[in-house]
Amino acid sequence: MTAAGYVRAPRHSADERRAQLIAAASKRFCAVGYHSASVADVAAEVGLTARAAYRHFRTKQALLVRRDQQRSGHGAGCARPDPGGLPCAT
Repeated sequence: MTAAGYVRAPRHSADERRAQLIAAASKRFCAVGYHSASVADVAAEVGLTARAAYRHFRTKQALLVRRDQQRSGHGAGCARPDPGGLPCAT
């Protein structure tokens, strides 16, 4: 625990953090849709702040693009489509 009372997330490599953020983004985008999800929400899923997440992805769109690049050709999307009209791959 830090002096401010926050629990510090375990240290991971940049590649591990990016993978965690992509997985959390996929989960969050499917749950609430791309437009309703925030980088802060995605970051909180893996124990980071939005500021820390932005060190790995400059924008929410960059996170979506990377997720889609990794998911392309990996089957169907989530149970419900994104209300913003964007595909939701799991």
